[in-house]
Order: sequence, then structure tokens, then C-alpha cells
Amino acid sequence: MVNDVVGDTAESITWRGGKCDLVNELNPLDAGSDWCGGATIVPKGHPKEPAEIEVYFEKPVGGKPGKPYAFRAVNYDVDGLDYKRDFLDFDYAYRQKYVPGFERPETRDCD
Repeated sequence: MVNDVVGDTAESITWRGGKCDLVNELNPLDAGSDWCGGATIVPKGHPKEPAEIEVYFEKPVGGKPGKPYAFRAVNYDVDGLDYKRDFLDFDYAYRQKYVPGFERPETRDCD
């Protein structure tokens, strides 16, 4: 998933697991959990603009990770640092800032 977004634009990607870091105690939907998978992505040529992403998981069952239930990210986009609650928002903002020649995909009307 992440490699599809960042492609060869990342200087480094560092993966981690454990308690969620991208939390907001004031919003119960962003309170996090003890089970997250996350990464720090450092874009090439932008070492001071790392992106942080996390996937929140339900409690593990039978020694396997629980179901994923939320995505959170903090990254720089063309307007500055932003908190994202949706993978597609992160995808678009990251590509818009760091992928040369990236253009907004066409949208379709829904029936």
C-alpha cells in the first residue's frame, strides 16, 4: 500500500508496531489503541518533512493481528503540515507534493 503511494520518492521508510502515536484524546475516534502498525516516511530531498502513518488494529486474536479499523497520518502537503484520517487523502496529498508531474485524477459522477 505505502510503496504504491511513495514509489521511489522516499529516502527511507521505517516500520514499527505497538501503541498508536497519532492520537487525539479529545476525539474518541482518534484515541488510538495499543495495537498499531505504522511507518515514518522521509521523502528524498526533504529530510525535515517526514510523514507519519498508522493503521489502528483491533485486539489480536489467536496470536494474529486484529482487523484494521482506522488509518491516521500526519504529513506535509502543499499547504503545510496536516493530520489525515483517510488513506486516499494521504495518498493524494503526498503525491501532489512529492511526485513530479502528478496530476489530480479525474473524478467520475456517481449514479
